Amino acid sequence: QGIAVDGLVSYIIISNVDILLSETFFSQLISYDTTSNTGWIAPKIYSRTLNMDFNPQALHRYRYKKMIALRLLFKYPLLLWLKQKLLHQYREIKVHDAGPIYAGHGSLIILTAQFFRQCGIIDYPIFLYGEEIYLAELCRTNQLEVVYVPQIEVYDIGKVSTGQIPAKQYCKYNYIAIDYLIRHFYKTPSS
Repeated sequence: QGIAVDGLVSYIIISNVDILLSETFFSQLISYDTTSNTGWIAPKIYSRTLNMDFNPQALHRYRYKKMIALRLLFKYPLLLWLKQKLLHQYREIKVHDAGPIYAGHGSLIILTAQFFRQCGIIDYPIFLYGEEIYLAELCRTNQLEVVYVPQIEVYDIGKVSTGQIPAKQYCKYNYIAIDYLIRHFYKTPSS
């Protein structure tokens, strides 16, 4: 869905079906002063179930070693299950200030007209997963910022989009996505 300003589309919004917009969503978005180098606006995506904001997804670009580790976790689902069971209890809920980040969460993405001017058409060939890193890399390589804007608010009502996917398929799709992203954006360990 696009928001038109003076007859031109200023934003394209990509959203999962399990997102509710706040009453002030559109007024906050229209009043937000986007700079010329903003490619992606990441709103506050609040989960009532988890009592947390999903944004920012990532403050900094993932290192090559982290991408390799993620691919390994999704290749061997038992490792992923163990990680989730062992480390979930230590998860910290953090609050971040508005400003530039590496990537927003994929459940609601607001891309600016500038994104399409500089990055062109989105041509991501992977099913369901990894789009956050893909779009963040497009922004990074085209000198565009991803900006976290918590005053623009939406609510996640929980796993309606992907919650029914069996664990084996979930891991397979994530493995394929991470492998694609490594091959296209992390060609060497130093990248």
